Amino acid sequence: MTASKDIVSAPARSEKDARRSAIAGFMGTTLEYYDFFIYGSAAALALGPVFFPSADPATGGISALATFGVAYIARPLGGLVFGHFGDRIGRKRTLVLTLLFMGISTLCIGLLPTYEDVGVLAPALLVLLRLLQGLSAGGEASGSATLSTELAPAGRRGFFASFTVAGASAGGGLASLVFVPIAAMPREQLLAWGWRIPFLVSVVVLIVAFFVRTRIAESPDFQKANKAAHHPQLPLVELVRWHRKPLLRVIGGMFYAVSTSIFSVFSVAYVSQNKGLPISVTTILLVITVCKVVQIGTCVFFGWLADRIGRKPVWALCVYGSIPAGFLYFWAISEGSIVLVILGGLLFSCLASNGIWTAAFAEMFPVSVRYSGLAVGSQIGLTLTGFAPAIALALMTPGSYGWVPVMVFVGICSIISGLVVSFGRETANVELEEIDVTRGSRPER
Repeated sequence: MTASKDIVSAPARSEKDARRSAIAGFMGTTLEYYDFFIYGSAAALALGPVFFPSADPATGGISALATFGVAYIARPLGGLVFGHFGDRIGRKRTLVLTLLFMGISTLCIGLLPTYEDVGVLAPALLVLLRLLQGLSAGGEASGSATLSTELAPAGRRGFFASFTVAGASAGGGLASLVFVPIAAMPREQLLAWGWRIPFLVSVVVLIVAFFVRTRIAESPDFQKANKAAHHPQLPLVELVRWHRKPLLRVIGGMFYAVSTSIFSVFSVAYVSQNKGLPISVTTILLVITVCKVVQIGTCVFFGWLADRIGRKPVWALCVYGSIPAGFLYFWAISEGSIVLVILGGLLFSCLASNGIWTAAFAEMFPVSVRYSGLAVGSQIGLTLTGFAPAIALALMTPGSYGWVPVMVFVGICSIISGLVVSFGRETANVELEEIDVTRGSRPER
């Protein structure tokens, strides 16, 4: 298969545009994922009794964490919708749309009436707004990664695209940090109004992110491809018809992300619901915050390293290395060793959030369906990640080592991810124009 001749020649890419895109992508994704991840902390700490009152606190907790996963059901649909627009009207304009969806739905969650106020309407509205958050997130990171990859100079795509993952880590860290004083509030105040604060301040997030996002440059690859004679009107049809193998590879590769929600969401719920543990919820939130801050640097480092030694070796190091690191992290929590909790948390979270999937998976598709392929594939693969905390709570067994089945589950997901990516093509030193030629949307005529 070949691409249209008028997209073979390389468009001009400047270092300045690449830096601006990486910084804007980092800031935009930070602010967007702050909105997305504050829900996880709220679900672990307060949303159960507020929206799902039950005689059994564990049942209410699982229900609340299940609503965290509901957004991951909507994410593939968001990937489909925003991927279509990203490949049709442009990367930049589509990213502004994802931002507005996320900001408005997050603000509305903070204004919701509770179950005590309106009965079953409250959890129904909560689920609806969480679905809207999922729609937005379905197109956010993929769009930012696509844009950064296409603007990056040759040999540096992994580095520049890694800022998208670093931004997601920063957003998660900011969300955890905001909940440190919230979690320390008296239980009655936390459930009455304290949980609303992080959602309401998102209006500031929305304004700042909109300012940043509107100043991103459009991809020259997209602009050139959009003028081509065979630019697809329905990118999803072209994707499914001609690019099934890389699409399936991205879906399986994203199973690695189960580790991230187990670390940032399940570990909070685990400590919160096991009062006999020698570690407090506030301590875990602080550890998560520290780890997220460190991740900002390690994501960029792994992106830089993947440009030099290849995507596949770095991917294998990260996904397989995260398995023993996760066992260390939860064992340290059960033992109450703060030093080992921090060490295990750093290893687990930094290896799991490796920062290279953005470029590695974007490089699997030609420009005409790159946004759609990355968005649809990654979001389908991430569906399991959204329900991982609820699955983990259901897998827990009584006792201080009840987390062991959870880490077995995480290990299986990581192994699948590592194997799937190992069968793909190494693209670190392949030009995007060559990918467009060898993986063009239409068969040779």
